[in-house]
Amino acid sequence: MSQCIFKRLFEVRLLHDYFLNTENESFFAGTLSDVEREERLRELISVGQLDMREELLIRPTEKTKQHLRNYRLRFIQTVTGFFIGIQVKKIESGNGVVTYEPFIPIDNNLEFTFHTYPVNPRFKSYSNVPLRKRIQAIYHFDNRMSAGKIAPTLSLPTLPFDSNTFYEMGEMAVNGGAIQGVVEDYNPLNPPAVWENVDGQGLVNTNDRRLLPKKFSVKIPGADNLTQAIAVLKDLGGNILNQRTFDISGNITLISLDLEKDDNGNEIEIADGTYTLEITDDQGGILSKEVLLDEELYDRNAFAALTIDTGETDAGFKILEADGTLVHKIDTGVVTPPPLFELRMTSRRCFWRYKSSEDFDPAVVAIVNAALTQSSGVNNMLSTIDPQNLTRIPVSIGMLTLPNPVENAPLRYENGRYYADVYISAVNKLVNS
Repeated sequence: MSQCIFKRLFEVRLLHDYFLNTENESFFAGTLSDVEREERLRELISVGQLDMREELLIRPTEKTKQHLRNYRLRFIQTVTGFFIGIQVKKIESGNGVVTYEPFIPIDNNLEFTFHTYPVNPRFKSYSNVPLRKRIQAIYHFDNRMSAGKIAPTLSLPTLPFDSNTFYEMGEMAVNGGAIQGVVEDYNPLNPPAVWENVDGQGLVNTNDRRLLPKKFSVKIPGADNLTQAIAVLKDLGGNILNQRTFDISGNITLISLDLEKDDNGNEIEIADGTYTLEITDDQGGILSKEVLLDEELYDRNAFAALTIDTGETDAGFKILEADGTLVHKIDTGVVTPPPLFELRMTSRRCFWRYKSSEDFDPAVVAIVNAALTQSSGVNNMLSTIDPQNLTRIPVSIGMLTLPNPVENAPLRYENGRYYADVYISAVNKLVNS
């Protein structure tokens, strides 16, 4: 006997440490059990402190909207992300096994694609994402298994540290066997850099920022003695598909790169897919990156694109069984839930800087000197000795609880570092007397 009902085909959660961390500890640190993580999410939602709909808008692409109509699916955005519901037949075999079969069978080569758009204009300011991009790539996440990918997260692995690559403050790399973030900009022409350990696995990182069209702009770091830049597109086997040479003398810092034309203007056919893009200049500057070229999926206004592939068969990432039934089932009382994927975003790491219209009292400076430092001759400004994560949760720095930068706090970039400014007044005191 069968029944016609709706079930979840899969769900995607957008977990952001800016909203989720506990005092001085990341939500992704691994100290919370799965039950405790769920409790924390429910608690924040119940008191109105977590609603990712206020931060990101998620939209199915036009092709996916057609899939929704064709297969009797429903797209629902939630406070933590979204899910796809599907009309199914409930199949009871009589031996305690309950499975769910799509009312309309789903092809195993179907792709569901979505775009996410920032709703909060400060989203990138409090998120650990580079703000000074060399190429116009957007983030792309999918449920396709690849080496080093950790279920249930949809991010690609963080790449090993490359001494020839520029890293913006906060960017992550695998360094000494651990995921680390750089404390200030790392410039290959002026090493070394200071790195610090980052809590968590499967975190959103710049390896995910890889979706491009086939024509885009590239920023070349300005230098008076640069004369030439070379862009090379290779397939994943290392074969060169196109090579472009650009004259950048005269301190040109922006070039337009069309990957479907050679230097003589002849057309070159480049199919959508994954490639290696290398951009070098004649002074040793290097950008080498695996990119996904997809004209239809790329949207320059989006923060990210997301692809869920019905053909994935890995146990941690599949959304359908081999026989076409849902992953969600019941076997003699044991429930296998529907796939629940995660995007784990860390908050921006920056120095907190406290400014006052008047000089700080030397007695107050003495109280905070274990956590804050004061530049010589600048008596109305103090900054944290070490960078801190932006967060909504009050945190302690050393033994002190200091004012947090608010969500709309000015974010400044100075000499390779990001600073979040906090203005101190008679009302918003640095420390309580």
